[in-house]
Amino acid sequence: MRMLCAGLNTLGVHEAVKKHAEVFRPIFVAPGEPTPLSTDTVEQTFKIGQLSEEGSNARVKELQVIGHWRDLLQDIEEELSTLKFEDILVFSTGGDAVPAIGFVPEPTLAFATDGTRFPRGKTCANVLELPIVHDTYHKFKEEMEFGILNSTGFGMA
Repeated sequence: MRMLCAGLNTLGVHEAVKKHAEVFRPIFVAPGEPTPLSTDTVEQTFKIGQLSEEGSNARVKELQVIGHWRDLLQDIEEELSTLKFEDILVFSTGGDAVPAIGFVPEPTLAFATDGTRFPRGKTCANVLELPIVHDTYHKFKEEMEFGILNSTGFGMA
């Protein structure tokens, strides 16, 4: 924030913004309330990363996990999960809403190939690594909920 203010001070813009805040508001703040998160918005926000070679066993497992992911999003929307969409965003991007201009880099779903049972969030890269070791949706959902809800949280020690 200090760097932004220092940059705006270079040409006296910072003072103009403070003096005429309402005029500059549309430049700095997205209009209205943030769009409520839903299954569709989260699914559109997270792009599926690199899939394994077509026909491989790994590809079959990844497609199964994508199905589990979509089922989890549906359960969250129907309030059949202890997770909220915001929990997933914070865990994987550090933000609890989709910014008006979108995320940079674009949030991506990846597959944890090291055998972990829990999801991993990489907030600097906006990556959510999904575990691929679970054969059932029930176990996938249980470990996703546990992993995300028991993480320390973004910015927490």
